[in-house]
Amino acid sequence: MKEEILEKTAREYFESAEDELKKGRYNSAVVLFFKSLVALADLYVLQKTGKAPSSHTSRFRVTQDKFPDVFDLLDKDFPFY
Repeated sequence: MKEEILEKTAREYFESAEDELKKGRYNSAVVLFFKSLVALADLYVLQKTGKAPSSHTSRFRVTQDKFPDVFDLLDKDFPFY
């Protein structure tokens, strides 16, 4: 159930980001693309650990400790969010 929700959330954010990008609303597009990325990262963590992060703090801690490649991707793009 959580996996389906995260997949749907990621897709919805991504599609909304594409719409915003087409309209030239770049700040909104960046935020929505990042939210899509975060939902996918949460899905990855859920699939690997059986638990989805409940906050940015939890997400960054778990990815930094267990999935450094995912952490690097999120940490690199977080300032733009």
